[in-house]
Amino acid sequence: MTRQIPAAARAAVTAAIFAAAAAGCTAIPARQASQPAAARPATACPAPSPALALPVTAAALAAAVSTAGRFTAAYYTWPAGPSPREWLARLRRLATAQLAARLAEAAATLTAGSQSSRATVTGHAVRLVAAGMVIVTVQARQDTAGPAGQATAAVSLAVTLVPAGTAGWAVYDAEPASAGDSGGPDAAP
Repeated sequence: MTRQIPAAARAAVTAAIFAAAAAGCTAIPARQASQPAAARPATACPAPSPALALPVTAAALAAAVSTAGRFTAAYYTWPAGPSPREWLARLRRLATAQLAARLAEAAATLTAGSQSSRATVTGHAVRLVAAGMVIVTVQARQDTAGPAGQATAAVSLAVTLVPAGTAGWAVYDAEPASAGDSGGPDAAP
């Protein structure tokens, strides 16, 4: 099975290669390989690494993906009976203050019911990595049960995350992945 490289990663590598080329670096010696090794010029600069082109470390990116997955699972999971406040409390720990306020407004319109739902994350893809922001699409399976029976649905969120100091990452925005997510720190809340 071939693993596809996300478009954001391809763009970052391409940008790093173009930057190296603009600086006069080359990964291919200018003279033919038939020349003796001593006569061949050394490579002007090392080949770029995709990790060097990203504005966040691999560990920080993994933490962002983890936070996005936990938020998605919490968003689509609720037990039967408890108040929407419990749902909100799980999400608040992962959200920025701005998003928590919007979620609180939504929770105020919900009522406790006899239907329950449990979401399990089934996959993710990094949609965008930029300085100060990561967007991750998270796919999940939502199993719902209630008086009308049971149902399973595939759900997907585009989750925008921003750095949250020593806490790692906080969810700034979330919307259906099919709608896209152009959120971020500079977008209007």
